Amino acid sequence: MSQGAFRGVFTIPSTPFDRNGDIEWGDLKRVIDFCVDCGAHGIVWPVNASGFPVLTDEERLQGMRVIVEQTAGQIPVILGVQGVSGHHAAMFSRRAQELKADGVIAMAPYVQELEDEGALVQYFQVIDREVDVPIFIQNHARGSVLSIDTMVRLLNEVEHVEYIKEETFPVTHVIMGLIEQAGPKLKGVFGGAGDRYLLFEHPRGVVGQMRRAIVGCVGGWRFEGSKTSLWDDGTIVRLGDFERHVLSRSLAETTSDQKFAQSADDKLSNSGCIRS
Repeated sequence: MSQGAFRGVFTIPSTPFDRNGDIEWGDLKRVIDFCVDCGAHGIVWPVNASGFPVLTDEERLQGMRVIVEQTAGQIPVILGVQGVSGHHAAMFSRRAQELKADGVIAMAPYVQELEDEGALVQYFQVIDREVDVPIFIQNHARGSVLSIDTMVRLLNEVEHVEYIKEETFPVTHVIMGLIEQAGPKLKGVFGGAGDRYLLFEHPRGVVGQMRRAIVGCVGGWRFEGSKTSLWDDGTIVRLGDFERHVLSRSLAETTSDQKFAQSADDKLSNSGCIRS
Protein backbone atom coordinates (compact mmCIF):
# COMPACT_ATOMS: atom_id res chain seq x y z
CA MET A 1 0.00 0.00 0.00
CA SER A 2 1.10 3.59 -0.55
CA GLN A 3 2.35 5.03 2.71
CA GLY A 4 3.69 8.31 4.03
CA ALA A 5 5.63 8.57 7.25
CA PHE A 6 4.90 5.77 9.71
CA ARG A 7 3.13 6.96 12.84
CA GLY A 8 0.97 5.50 15.61
CA VAL A 9 0.43 2.11 17.23
CA PHE A 10 2.00 -0.74 15.27
CA THR A 11 0.91 -4.02 16.82
CA ILE A 12 2.81 -7.30 17.02
CA PRO A 13 0.50 -10.31 16.60
CA SER A 14 1.15 -13.25 18.90
CA THR A 15 2.05 -16.44 17.05
CA PRO A 16 -0.38 -19.19 18.12
CA PHE A 17 0.76 -22.82 18.33
CA ASP A 18 -1.07 -26.11 18.75
CA ARG A 19 -0.16 -28.77 21.31
CA ASN A 20 2.46 -30.19 18.96
CA GLY A 21 4.23 -26.87 18.56
CA ASP A 22 2.96 -26.24 15.02
CA ILE A 23 1.67 -22.80 14.06
CA GLU A 24 -2.11 -22.47 13.93
CA TRP A 25 -2.36 -20.42 10.76
CA GLY A 26 -6.10 -19.90 11.07
CA ASP A 27 -5.68 -18.49 14.56
CA LEU A 28 -2.90 -16.20 13.36
CA LYS A 29 -5.22 -14.81 10.70
CA ARG A 30 -7.85 -14.10 13.35
CA VAL A 31 -5.26 -12.30 15.51
CA ILE A 32 -4.37 -10.12 12.50
CA ASP A 33 -8.05 -9.34 11.92
CA PHE A 34 -8.37 -8.47 15.62
CA CYS A 35 -5.50 -5.97 15.37
CA VAL A 36 -6.93 -4.33 12.25
CA ASP A 37 -10.44 -4.15 13.73
CA CYS A 38 -9.06 -2.52 16.90
CA GLY A 39 -7.66 0.36 14.89
CA ALA A 40 -3.96 -0.51 14.77
CA HIS A 41 -1.94 1.74 12.48
CA GLY A 42 0.36 -1.07 11.36
CA ILE A 43 1.33 -4.74 11.81
CA VAL A 44 4.84 -5.96 12.72
CA TRP A 45 5.82 -9.65 12.46
CA PRO A 46 7.88 -11.72 13.28
CA VAL A 47 9.82 -10.03 16.07
CA ASN A 48 10.55 -10.70 19.74
CA ALA A 49 6.98 -10.34 21.02
CA SER A 50 5.70 -12.75 18.35
CA GLY A 51 8.22 -15.41 19.35
CA PHE A 52 10.45 -15.32 16.27
CA PRO A 53 13.36 -17.17 18.00
CA VAL A 54 11.31 -20.39 18.14
CA LEU A 55 10.19 -20.23 14.50
CA THR A 56 11.95 -22.17 11.76
CA ASP A 57 13.11 -20.29 8.70
CA GLU A 58 10.33 -21.98 6.73
CA GLU A 59 7.71 -20.85 9.26
CA ARG A 60 8.99 -17.29 9.11
CA LEU A 61 8.89 -17.26 5.32
CA GLN A 62 5.40 -18.76 5.20
CA GLY A 63 4.13 -16.50 7.97
CA MET A 64 5.31 -13.41 6.12
CA ARG A 65 2.97 -14.30 3.26
CA VAL A 66 0.08 -14.97 5.66
CA ILE A 67 0.56 -11.60 7.35
CA VAL A 68 0.67 -9.63 4.10
CA GLU A 69 -2.25 -11.46 2.48
CA GLN A 70 -4.48 -11.31 5.55
CA THR A 71 -3.81 -7.62 6.16
CA ALA A 72 -4.67 -7.08 2.49
CA GLY A 73 -3.38 -3.53 2.27
CA GLN A 74 -5.66 -2.19 5.02
CA ILE A 75 -2.71 -0.95 7.11
CA PRO A 76 1.08 -1.05 6.63
CA VAL A 77 2.96 -4.29 7.23
CA ILE A 78 6.51 -4.25 8.59
CA LEU A 79 8.24 -7.64 8.31
CA GLY A 80 11.01 -8.80 10.65
CA VAL A 81 14.12 -9.79 8.68
CA GLN A 82 16.71 -10.08 11.46
CA GLY A 83 19.16 -12.93 11.04
CA VAL A 84 22.16 -14.57 12.66
CA SER A 85 24.25 -13.17 9.81
CA GLY A 86 23.92 -10.87 6.84
CA HIS A 87 23.38 -13.85 4.53
CA HIS A 88 20.57 -15.13 6.77
CA ALA A 89 18.91 -11.71 7.00
CA ALA A 90 19.17 -11.27 3.22
CA MET A 91 16.96 -14.33 2.68
CA PHE A 92 14.14 -12.81 4.75
CA SER A 93 14.69 -9.41 3.17
CA ARG A 94 14.23 -10.83 -0.33
CA ARG A 95 11.01 -12.45 0.81
CA ALA A 96 9.72 -9.17 2.24
CA GLN A 97 10.50 -7.40 -1.03
CA GLU A 98 8.77 -10.12 -3.07
CA LEU A 99 5.65 -9.79 -0.92
CA LYS A 100 5.67 -5.98 -1.25
CA ALA A 101 5.88 -5.32 2.48
CA ASP A 102 5.67 -1.66 3.42
CA GLY A 103 8.88 -1.85 5.44
CA VAL A 104 11.25 -4.21 7.23
CA ILE A 105 12.67 -4.27 10.74
CA ALA A 106 15.85 -5.94 11.97
CA MET A 107 17.90 -6.25 15.10
CA ALA A 108 21.63 -6.66 14.80
CA PRO A 109 22.74 -10.35 14.82
CA TYR A 110 21.33 -12.02 17.94
CA VAL A 111 23.40 -15.20 18.44
CA GLN A 112 26.97 -13.96 18.10
CA GLU A 113 27.06 -10.26 18.91
CA LEU A 114 28.98 -7.98 16.57
CA GLU A 115 31.27 -5.56 18.37
CA ASP A 116 32.95 -4.18 15.27
CA GLU A 117 31.03 -1.18 13.98
CA GLY A 118 32.12 -1.79 10.40
CA ALA A 119 30.67 -5.31 10.54
CA LEU A 120 27.37 -3.90 11.81
CA VAL A 121 27.25 -1.44 8.93
CA GLN A 122 27.92 -4.29 6.47
CA TYR A 123 25.12 -6.39 8.02
CA PHE A 124 22.53 -3.64 7.47
CA GLN A 125 23.93 -2.87 4.02
CA VAL A 126 23.26 -6.49 3.04
CA ILE A 127 19.61 -6.04 4.07
CA ASP A 128 19.51 -2.71 2.27
CA ARG A 129 20.60 -4.23 -1.04
CA GLU A 130 17.60 -6.58 -0.99
CA VAL A 131 14.82 -4.08 -0.32
CA ASP A 132 13.42 -0.85 -1.67
CA VAL A 133 11.35 0.07 1.40
CA PRO A 134 12.13 1.78 4.72
CA ILE A 135 14.26 -0.15 7.22
CA PHE A 136 13.64 0.02 10.96
CA ILE A 137 16.60 -0.73 13.21
CA GLN A 138 15.42 -2.49 16.35
CA ASN A 139 17.90 -1.62 19.09
CA HIS A 140 17.42 -4.37 21.65
CA ALA A 141 19.59 -6.23 24.14
CA ARG A 142 18.81 -9.54 22.41
CA GLY A 143 20.90 -8.32 19.47
CA SER A 144 24.12 -6.34 19.49
CA VAL A 145 23.29 -3.17 21.43
CA LEU A 146 23.96 -0.14 19.25
CA SER A 147 25.28 3.18 20.51
CA ILE A 148 23.78 6.48 19.40
CA ASP A 149 26.89 7.13 17.30
CA THR A 150 26.55 3.74 15.57
CA MET A 151 22.87 4.32 14.77
CA VAL A 152 23.64 7.76 13.37
CA ARG A 153 26.33 6.18 11.18
CA LEU A 154 23.84 3.56 9.96
CA LEU A 155 21.33 6.28 9.11
CA ASN A 156 23.99 8.12 7.11
CA GLU A 157 25.56 5.12 5.35
CA VAL A 158 22.65 2.73 4.72
CA GLU A 159 20.21 4.14 2.19
CA HIS A 160 16.89 2.77 3.42
CA VAL A 161 17.49 3.01 7.17
CA GLU A 162 14.96 5.65 8.20
CA TYR A 163 13.43 4.55 11.53
CA ILE A 164 14.62 3.27 14.90
CA LYS A 165 12.73 1.17 17.43
CA GLU A 166 14.61 1.95 20.64
CA GLU A 167 14.49 -0.51 23.56
CA THR A 168 17.85 -0.20 25.33
CA PHE A 169 18.35 1.49 28.66
CA PRO A 170 18.11 4.24 29.68
CA VAL A 171 15.55 4.48 26.90
CA THR A 172 14.63 8.13 27.34
CA HIS A 173 18.26 9.29 27.25
CA VAL A 174 18.93 7.29 24.10
CA ILE A 175 15.79 8.62 22.39
CA MET A 176 16.67 12.24 23.14
CA GLY A 177 20.29 11.81 22.07
CA LEU A 178 19.31 10.04 18.89
CA ILE A 179 16.77 12.68 17.85
CA GLU A 180 19.23 15.46 18.62
CA GLN A 181 22.10 13.94 16.63
CA ALA A 182 20.47 12.02 13.77
CA GLY A 183 19.47 14.84 11.45
CA PRO A 184 16.72 14.84 8.80
CA LYS A 185 17.39 11.28 7.54
CA LEU A 186 15.70 9.93 10.67
CA LYS A 187 11.95 9.87 10.00
CA GLY A 188 10.98 8.70 13.46
CA VAL A 189 11.75 6.79 16.63
CA PHE A 190 9.28 4.19 17.89
CA GLY A 191 9.05 3.06 21.49
CA GLY A 192 8.71 -0.52 22.68
CA ALA A 193 10.05 -2.27 25.80
CA GLY A 194 6.56 -3.35 26.81
CA ASP A 195 5.39 0.29 26.95
CA ARG A 196 6.97 0.60 30.39
CA TYR A 197 8.29 4.06 29.51
CA LEU A 198 5.43 5.18 27.30
CA LEU A 199 4.53 8.28 29.31
CA PHE A 200 8.18 9.38 29.34
CA GLU A 201 8.94 8.59 25.70
CA HIS A 202 6.21 10.66 24.09
CA PRO A 203 7.26 14.05 25.49
CA ARG A 204 10.72 13.25 24.16
CA GLY A 205 9.60 12.90 20.57
CA VAL A 206 8.71 9.31 19.69
CA VAL A 207 6.31 8.98 16.75
CA GLY A 208 4.73 5.67 17.72
CA GLN A 209 4.82 2.42 19.65
CA MET A 210 5.40 -1.17 18.58
CA ARG A 211 3.70 -3.44 21.08
CA ARG A 212 2.33 -6.95 21.58
CA ALA A 213 -1.14 -7.08 20.10
CA ILE A 214 -3.38 -7.43 23.13
CA VAL A 215 -2.15 -4.22 24.74
CA GLY A 216 -0.90 -2.21 21.80
CA CYS A 217 -3.98 -2.41 19.65
CA VAL A 218 -6.79 -1.76 22.07
CA GLY A 219 -8.41 0.95 20.00
CA GLY A 220 -5.00 2.53 19.37
CA TRP A 221 -4.88 3.17 23.15
CA ARG A 222 -8.44 4.44 23.32
CA PHE A 223 -10.06 4.04 26.71
CA GLU A 224 -13.65 3.19 27.49
CA GLY A 225 -15.42 6.24 28.86
CA SER A 226 -12.87 8.63 27.39
CA LYS A 227 -13.11 10.58 24.15
CA THR A 228 -9.35 11.08 23.98
CA SER A 229 -6.78 8.63 22.63
CA LEU A 230 -3.02 8.67 22.73
CA TRP A 231 -2.96 8.36 18.95
CA ASP A 232 -5.59 9.78 16.64
CA ASP A 233 -5.10 8.68 13.04
CA GLY A 234 -1.42 8.22 13.80
CA THR A 235 -0.95 11.65 15.37
CA ILE A 236 -0.13 12.05 19.05
CA VAL A 237 -2.66 14.02 21.08
CA ARG A 238 -2.37 15.60 24.51
CA LEU A 239 -3.51 13.45 27.42
CA GLY A 240 -5.66 14.92 30.14
CA ASP A 241 -5.29 13.96 33.80
CA PHE A 242 -7.97 11.29 33.57
CA GLU A 243 -6.47 9.60 30.53
CA ARG A 244 -2.98 9.76 32.05
CA HIS A 245 -4.26 8.11 35.23
CA VAL A 246 -6.02 5.33 33.31
CA LEU A 247 -2.99 4.73 31.11
CA SER A 248 -0.64 4.65 34.11
CA ARG A 249 -2.79 2.03 35.83
CA SER A 250 -3.08 0.01 32.64
CA LEU A 251 0.69 -0.03 32.14
CA ALA A 252 1.32 -0.92 35.78
CA GLU A 253 -1.05 -3.86 35.58
CA THR A 254 0.38 -5.21 32.33
CA THR A 255 4.09 -4.72 32.96
CA SER A 256 4.41 -5.73 36.62
CA ASP A 257 3.47 -9.35 35.94
CA GLN A 258 6.29 -11.52 34.58
CA LYS A 259 3.62 -13.79 33.13
CA PHE A 260 2.19 -11.01 30.96
CA ALA A 261 3.03 -12.78 27.71
CA GLN A 262 0.90 -15.76 28.70
CA SER A 263 -1.80 -13.40 29.99
CA ALA A 264 -1.89 -11.65 26.62
CA ASP A 265 -2.34 -14.94 24.79
CA ASP A 266 -5.06 -15.92 27.25
CA LYS A 267 -6.91 -12.70 26.44
CA LEU A 268 -6.62 -13.38 22.73
CA SER A 269 -8.03 -16.85 23.40
CA ASN A 270 -10.90 -15.37 25.38
CA SER A 271 -11.64 -12.98 22.52
CA GLY A 272 -11.99 -15.94 20.16
CA CYS A 273 -8.88 -15.13 18.13
CA ILE A 274 -6.89 -18.14 19.31
CA ARG A 275 -8.96 -21.32 19.39
CA SER A 276 -6.35 -24.02 19.83
